[in-house]
Amino acid sequence: MEKSVDDIMATIGCLVAVNCLKKTRVKKRERSVWVKEWLSKRSQYSHVNLINELRICPKDWQNYLRMDEDTYVKLLSLVTPFIKKNDTV
Repeated sequence: MEKSVDDIMATIGCLVAVNCLKKTRVKKRERSVWVKEWLSKRSQYSHVNLINELRICPKDWQNYLRMDEDTYVKLLSLVTPFIKKNDTV
C-alpha cells in the first residue's frame, strides 16, 4: 500500500502540531506557601483558637468554613441555646 506525498505531509504536519501543543502547555506556578501556618497548628488548637486564627485571613475563613463570618455568627447565635452547657446541677 503506497502512501501519497500529501498523506505523508499531513501526518508530519499533525506530528509537528501535537509537538507544539505539548510545548505550549501552561506550567504550574510554584507555591510560595505549602501549608498555611494555622493549618499546621490545627491539632494543637481548640475550636475557639482556630476560629480566631482564621479571622485574620477572610479568604481562609471562607475556604475552611464555606461561609462568611457574618453567616457563621448568625448560625452560632441560633444554635447557642441548644448547645450551651447548663450550669445548674
